[in-house]
Amino acid sequence: MLMLMPMEIDSTVIFQKNYAALTDPALRFIINEGGSRSSKTYSLCQMLIVYCYQNKNKVVSIIDIPCTESYSDEGLSRDHERHGYL
Repeated sequence: MLMLMPMEIDSTVIFQKNYAALTDPALRFIINEGGSRSSKTYSLCQMLIVYCYQNKNKVVSIIDIPCTESYSDEGLSRDHERHGYL
């Protein structure tokens, strides 16, 4: 069995908010949006690595829902409902 030492990592506010949401049992989905260069991809990868180290018997799913700037909030909500995300 591999024993891991406690980790210290540099993290962004994006990581901290996502990790808090991930560990909140009242939340079922985490949705990130924002501009390029906002650290979303890096922070989410970092969060998943930390979470998987800490939770060995969990299944993690990543779902990418395509969206364009012209896609309305109403259309997004409708598609989420159709696919069972809401």
